[in-house]
This record gives sequence, C-alpha cells and structure tokens, in this order.
Amino acid sequence: MTPQELKNSILQLAIQGKLVEQRPEEGTAEELYKQIQKEPINTDKNQIQIFEGLLPFEIPNSWIWVRLKNISQASMANIIVPLPPLAEQKRIVARLEELLPLCERLR
Repeated sequence: MTPQELKNSILQLAIQGKLVEQRPEEGTAEELYKQIQKEPINTDKNQIQIFEGLLPFEIPNSWIWVRLKNISQASMANIIVPLPPLAEQKRIVARLEELLPLCERLR
C-alpha cells in the first residue's frame, strides 16, 4: 500500500465512523442536529427521502444522514453527508491529526 493509499484508507474509515470507537455517552448526531437547526428532525434513516441504494456506506447508529441544504446553502440541496456527534468529530480530528503526518513521513 502506498502512503497515499494509506491516507485515503484512513480518511475513508473516518467518514464511515470506523476510525474511532463509538461512545454512547457522547450523545447522538440527532442531538447535535437539533442544536444546529433549533427544531426537531425525523431521524428515521429510511425516511430521509434518499433511495436506499444511493447511500454510499453504512454509518454508526449514533450518526444520521443529513442533506447539506439543512445546514448550508440551497445550492447543495441534493448532497448528503454523515453527521457524527460533536464529541466524536473532535476525536476523529485528533486521530487524523495523529495519523496523517505519519502517512506524509512515509513518502
């Protein structure tokens, strides 16, 4: 595996919720989403107006799929992204900051 392939693999694990352990005490993405939106949301993963076959990968139960239009400009309305709880986001970033420089040193 090349250093770039290793880096890509690490990033893929991060966005799939597989880079760091899941911690129930950190809350859920639904809680974070509610803070962002200031309104309740439907978190039933089957009700997000996305065809099941279009989801690129499975995500942890504490995460949800969101459309960027719910967070950002309407021009991104059809893009969906996985949203982990905030504490988990911080742990993912810390782990990436630890691992990615090691990938760079392998070059």
